[in-house]
Amino acid sequence: MINLVLAAGAVSAFFGFLFLLLPLGFWRWLNALCNLPLFHVEVSLRRHNLVFGLLLIAGGGWIIHSLWDYPGYYLGFVAGGALIIAVGLLYLFWPDWMLRLSRLSDQDVLLMDRIALSSRFSLGIVLLLVSVYIFAKIGVALRPQ
Repeated sequence: MINLVLAAGAVSAFFGFLFLLLPLGFWRWLNALCNLPLFHVEVSLRRHNLVFGLLLIAGGGWIIHSLWDYPGYYLGFVAGGALIIAVGLLYLFWPDWMLRLSRLSDQDVLLMDRIALSSRFSLGIVLLLVSVYIFAKIGVALRPQ
């Protein structure tokens, strides 16, 4: 247990120093790198809407059929099967739903990157204070009685 707390203090100190010492250009470069899409799922799945829809409906139906007679704590899996069936029906009857959802989710509601980059110094100081507190508590806990 003490090893996990020590690791948390080390990680907090490491990122605190990173936030304080690295220039803004590095954080903007890292931000641009992390915001790149790896691949577009909706484009590759769009050609096979019928197949995926039928597979999802069959899989969700199988989950519901398999767990219907079991006790109540399997109810979450039954609800998951119903959700899988709903996604399969969306693929069958509204093929552009994933593309519309992707376009909707690409809109910026709150620019967290800008907020995080503008407050990186204060975040670095807070992380360093947290690491000092963690190391002080570990020192008190490991002190011989």
